[in-house]
Amino acid sequence: MKKLILLAVHLFLVTGCSAMAQPAQAVIGERGNWVKQRGWLKEAQLANEQLQKDSLAVKKSRTQFMTEFERVDKKINEFYGAKGFSRGKVTTIVADLKADLQKDKDRRLEIARKKSESDDAPINFYDVQREAIEQDVARFDREFEQFNLDMKSIADLDASLSERLKAVEKQIKEGSDAANEGTKKLDEMWWIIDDQKASDSFYSIQGLADKVSSIKKYLDETLFSDFKQVAQTIEKQIEQVNKQVESIEQRGIVVSHRASRVVKKEVPDVLEVVAEEVSEQEPAPRQKPKLEKSWWSIIIDYIKLPFTYVTSFWSTPVPTVRKRRRVVPAVDDVESPAEEHKTEK
Repeated sequence: MKKLILLAVHLFLVTGCSAMAQPAQAVIGERGNWVKQRGWLKEAQLANEQLQKDSLAVKKSRTQFMTEFERVDKKINEFYGAKGFSRGKVTTIVADLKADLQKDKDRRLEIARKKSESDDAPINFYDVQREAIEQDVARFDREFEQFNLDMKSIADLDASLSERLKAVEKQIKEGSDAANEGTKKLDEMWWIIDDQKASDSFYSIQGLADKVSSIKKYLDETLFSDFKQVAQTIEKQIEQVNKQVESIEQRGIVVSHRASRVVKKEVPDVLEVVAEEVSEQEPAPRQKPKLEKSWWSIIIDYIKLPFTYVTSFWSTPVPTVRKRRRVVPAVDDVESPAEEHKTEK
């Protein structure tokens, strides 16, 4: 009995005493080897220290995921803002683009039909033009489908990043719960007398430590590597879509900031319309009024009148007599030799 009291005092001074309330008798046990129980307790303390350390590292791993997510999310927001797109409305954009393509096709076919009706157009002009227009429209239709797939890919990858963040939070919570469970089991071991029960508690704490260690490795290596790969794929898809938008708009079809640019294209600027109307309504330039002649100028004109008549007589050129050209009768008016012979008869 004296040895048990000394052992209890020694354990209290070396490892400290738990503030936890005494667990049930089924957990403590009734008898056991106190030396083995002490050994299991020390091993459990080391396992719990590693468990708490790994749990803290798991919590800190959230920072690297959030940093990468915020970087990519900023690029996604800039992409949607620069192009004037709305998230989740890719299908509407593609439908509008296809409608514009159909209008452009009808316009080109009408132009080709009118040109084919001209006299100098080849016989098969309209058929050749129609085939070329159909091929061109089919090519752009394929580009629209690829554009739709790439835009949907960006949206899906963006959503997958959010799902991966949820997985990160789930792993962090499991690590935190395991750390709390390990601390609770270690506190119970202070009251355990049965060395076999102490052994079970140690292996339970060691299992929790191994679990949190696996979570830490999974977050740092597997999941973060996958997270970065998805982020890089999003950046590549954004670059690909930017090139597609540039190619489509070179064809004259509005893609970026579609809503505002289409309205501006269909409705002319009010200031320009007003300027044209004002230019059309501008009055003709006013002519300078003729000045009335003075009485002295009238007397001078009467004096110069005889001299002006004489000079104009000698300066007038003599008209030349032109010879009249003989009118050549048309071919239809000239009688053939056979008709002339009939006429003489």
